[in-house]
Amino acid sequence: MRSALSCLIIAMMGAALTGCSSGVTDSQAGESASPTTPSGNASATDLLRVFRSSEWTLAVDRAFLVGSVPMALPSTPIPETGYRPISARPTYQLAVLENAERLQVAEPRMVGRLQQATADRLSYDIVQGTFAGGRIVLWRGQSGELQAELTIYGSGLPVVKSERGPVRIVSRAPGGGE
Repeated sequence: MRSALSCLIIAMMGAALTGCSSGVTDSQAGESASPTTPSGNASATDLLRVFRSSEWTLAVDRAFLVGSVPMALPSTPIPETGYRPISARPTYQLAVLENAERLQVAEPRMVGRLQQATADRLSYDIVQGTFAGGRIVLWRGQSGELQAELTIYGSGLPVVKSERGPVRIVSRAPGGGE
């Protein structure tokens, strides 16, 4: 969650306050920044239903090349062109808890809280486990597969690390998801 001072600074730079949340794209700038599903949005409900109360694996296949895209703020969305394929493919185990309100990365241990759920993405703010915070964003790729981004913010650079890749289910808790 952004502080009031951060939102004020963004507003002074000409950005809309409604877009002041992590991972907001231009197309989402006017949408609610609350952690709830927008009313009447079946796609966001479906994405939350699929993702909740489960364990998933993020298999990283591309990494952000720091400095390849100008960034003023950590919350600036990183375009796909800023990522490069990688040969070393780390994986992260994700536990989805509290009906997708909380996301836990097993190693390194990080905890995220649902910041925004829209028709095409779920955005989590990392609230534990990093020095300067970060985000985890999930969305459906063009062919319908789940994709995720794990981004770690820095204190000297807006982003010190960002990785993306497909997300696959490992196990589903009773009553969770499809």
